[in-house]
Amino acid sequence: MRIAYPMRVDALDKPGGDLLQVQRYIEEGKKPGADGLPLFEGRILTGLAEDFSGFDLIHLTNIDRPIDTYQSFLAANARKKPIFLSPIHHSYKEIERFERMGRDGFARVISGV
Repeated sequence: MRIAYPMRVDALDKPGGDLLQVQRYIEEGKKPGADGLPLFEGRILTGLAEDFSGFDLIHLTNIDRPIDTYQSFLAANARKKPIFLSPIHHSYKEIERFERMGRDGFARVISGV
């Protein structure tokens, strides 16, 4: 089974918890099943207009950026692909805390603006 993981367009440039979780899914899929073959093959996609024709399942994850997820949903639906949703998200309080305390340098100065 081939699974597409459409993600936010900057996922590979600005890795976060969502990317880490999807990478873990993909690693688990590489493990052999009862027949000795990998359970599934997963691929991360970050384009806005992906063609899902080569995939058996579309696994949507990021609900914090619904426009990206919704675009992928529409594309998968148009191809009549089954869709699986894992609501990976971050608490807005944690994001706000990171903006206040986790950034350094110039980014920290302007993060509150």
